Amino acid sequence: MAGRLESISRQITKVPGVTTSFFTPDIANHVPHMQIIWDPARIALTPHQVAQALRNSKPAIVISAGEDRPGLAMNSFMLQPGETRLLPRSWRRCSVNTRASRTIAERFHTRSAIQPSDNP
Repeated sequence: MAGRLESISRQITKVPGVTTSFFTPDIANHVPHMQIIWDPARIALTPHQVAQALRNSKPAIVISAGEDRPGLAMNSFMLQPGETRLLPRSWRRCSVNTRASRTIAERFHTRSAIQPSDNP
């Protein structure tokens, strides 16, 4: 199981600002889990927004927001063969779309802020 999480980790940590760590909860669900966190300056989404974006992706990916920790948490015991490629692909798409949206918004706000006013 941990091998599948490590495979996913190697792929999603290629996204700038994303890191992972591994833990096993003390109570219930006593299997390896992976914690995914990111730099909000690079990916301006909350854990719930990322979880929702992944859920809305095709195919849908359901992942929990946090497990009482920052970021997202997942385990691999329900992954089917080949599914270890889905999360990294969807994560990259989600983070790239966020960076693109943020860049466009920043450019818009910067341009709006520096435009001289036509009204005295």
